[in-house]
Amino acid sequence: MQVNFLHQPEMAVAHLILEPNEEVLAQAGALIAMKGNLQTQTLLRRGSEVAKLPKVSATQIKSLFLNSFKADDQGGELLLAPPLVGNLVCYRLSQYKLIIRHSSYLASSSSIEIFVGFQSFKSQMKAEKSTWLSLFGDGLVLMSALGGLYEITIDHSYRINLEHVVAFENSLRAKILPRQKSWLLPFASGQETLCEFKGEGKLFCQTHRPKAMAKALSLGLKPAHFKLSPP
Repeated sequence: MQVNFLHQPEMAVAHLILEPNEEVLAQAGALIAMKGNLQTQTLLRRGSEVAKLPKVSATQIKSLFLNSFKADDQGGELLLAPPLVGNLVCYRLSQYKLIIRHSSYLASSSSIEIFVGFQSFKSQMKAEKSTWLSLFGDGLVLMSALGGLYEITIDHSYRINLEHVVAFENSLRAKILPRQKSWLLPFASGQETLCEFKGEGKLFCQTHRPKAMAKALSLGLKPAHFKLSPP
């Protein structure tokens, strides 16, 4: 599979050139266009890490819908775009498992296994509502970011706002740090949740936070209040 990125970095689009009989998986809804006689199929992935836990009902097991695109003997092409505006990066997965934010996963080689959930975060912080995916195998992974996407090589310890984390290798030990107690916290907005990464491995971050942008857009779209003066 050959990967080219168009319109980087502000509005990146992935252009994939598939070899004959090659198959790729992509997040549902990511397809812009395709060329060639590609066979498409919708797949379902369940959260195996969550399913193994005792006393977990079926309604608590998260699911992920993917679209499979398989080329014929002539090969094919795909144009894919993420749900958020920003940059894209192609990561070669082989040695480590990759933990990636659900909203940042765009596509991957069909040889890579995908499971929903990363139990370490859920056990440390129940209020963390973001869904994480666990990927392992040998192949390419395309990930997206809101705004810019940059890579950090960690060789000891690093702390970062959890909302900026896009993905990281499981060679890193991740621990969500407790928030500092203060009487001012109930009145503060935009409180950061820090996550500490220890060990050696790669960490991918985004420059903007989806929750903060959604809040800013919602405030900007609210109708202005006009005070009418009597005639």
